[in-house]
Amino acid sequence: MNFKRITLFFLLFSFFSLSSQAQVTEIDIKLQEIFLKGSQARLMGDNEKAAEFYKQVLAKDPTNATAAFELARALQEENKDEEAIKYAKKAVQSDGSNNWYKFFLGDLYQKTNKNGEAASLYQGLVTANPEYEEYYLKWAFFLVRDGNSAKAVEVYNQLEQRIGVNEELTRRKHSLYLGTGDTKNAAAELEKLVGAFPKSTTYRHLLADFYQQIDDRPNANKIYKKILELDPEDASAKLALAGTIKKSGNDSQYLQTLQPLFAKRNVDLDVKIKELIPIIQKVANSGDAALADEALQLCNTLKEAHPDQAKVYAIEGDLYYHTNRPADAEKSYQKTIELDDTVYLVWESLLLSQKEQGKFKELVATSEKAMDVFPNQGQVYFLNGFAEGALKNYSAALSSLQQAQMMSTRNLPLHLDVLARQGWTYMQMKKLDKAANVLAKANGKSGGKHTVVLEVMGDVLFKQGKTKDAVQSWKDALKIYGDSRPELEQKIANKSLN
Repeated sequence: MNFKRITLFFLLFSFFSLSSQAQVTEIDIKLQEIFLKGSQARLMGDNEKAAEFYKQVLAKDPTNATAAFELARALQEENKDEEAIKYAKKAVQSDGSNNWYKFFLGDLYQKTNKNGEAASLYQGLVTANPEYEEYYLKWAFFLVRDGNSAKAVEVYNQLEQRIGVNEELTRRKHSLYLGTGDTKNAAAELEKLVGAFPKSTTYRHLLADFYQQIDDRPNANKIYKKILELDPEDASAKLALAGTIKKSGNDSQYLQTLQPLFAKRNVDLDVKIKELIPIIQKVANSGDAALADEALQLCNTLKEAHPDQAKVYAIEGDLYYHTNRPADAEKSYQKTIELDDTVYLVWESLLLSQKEQGKFKELVATSEKAMDVFPNQGQVYFLNGFAEGALKNYSAALSSLQQAQMMSTRNLPLHLDVLARQGWTYMQMKKLDKAANVLAKANGKSGGKHTVVLEVMGDVLFKQGKTKDAVQSWKDALKIYGDSRPELEQKIANKSLN
């Protein structure tokens, strides 16, 4: 059956039904013909022509709701929203019993940010149809958009009286209270939800988590203890209570309390990892090997409970890497990639651990594999070029570095590293002019603040016989390096003519 014909049939049915006369007059038939032409034009996508026909109908029959509605739709499709609103309102005024007209008008109000008008529209719908839940939600939605959160809460409460306490309404009211900084009422909403469903640990977790967010640890612990009464094996509650020790700053004791939970295979791995992330961050910032070793004991426990989970080995690798144990880190990252090769940062960490060990043949091989998996990562090409250069494969090095240069234009730190290594590579090839040009370009982009660029530039200048300029470039680099590059001082002492 032809859909367009069905559509026209219903439009004409609506049109005919509007006539209040017992019999259809010749004028009615003429108007119906005009209306039909408008509908045919709309179905053909010619909204402007359709609008002309609908306006002809309304000129003869101003209360024709169907014509006004179809005209509003045609205008809306042409983005003439204000005019569309005018005729949508006319349709509603002419036939207030047709809610579809009201929904369409509400959508127009939303599109044009007339949120107060939309809220009033849905208030009327609720008054006429108090049994429909979605009307309350729309009413509250537009009140919020209109900046009237307090009234929106009243609407939600009105709906709650009809349907009872439920999660969706509670979350909506909770969010509105939070938005106004009213944490007392925000908590009260969650308390009410817990009261309505006292056996649900899920809702108790919501409440406890909220108390933690507002730094109300006593009330949070109270809820977690109640959760453990209902479910003694609830890992999240146990971890949260263990967090009291973490809050005291005793990381060692805290990690020890986690061992029994980490050994349980039925506890979700992500829940466990969530507890380790702050420890890993602390190790990364401090290089604390003792703390890392205690965390590594937990990793061993995790490997026994979750032997095939790549995340465990990635965490282990990070703990090794951030405590200057690149060989151990390399093994852990390799195992991670065996289990899951889709995480770029793991590949990058593996490449960096190989670079730090000076394992350049392995670095070339690994970076080539990484290129296959992540062909758009400039860092991979940079490390490949770095390794090829270290192996004296200078042409291959330049090829990768040029690729890295193109990929890193929006990543200035990497871009400068690439240019510095290009300059170094040209220098090794005895192409000093090319090296100097690349390094000058890099120095300009860095504002003279990139240590490697300055150091390599000094080397190139010295090879060009520009000793004073070379020494100055090395000194500039040394100022930025500080104590982290003491061999530069010897270079300056040996080469300086002053």
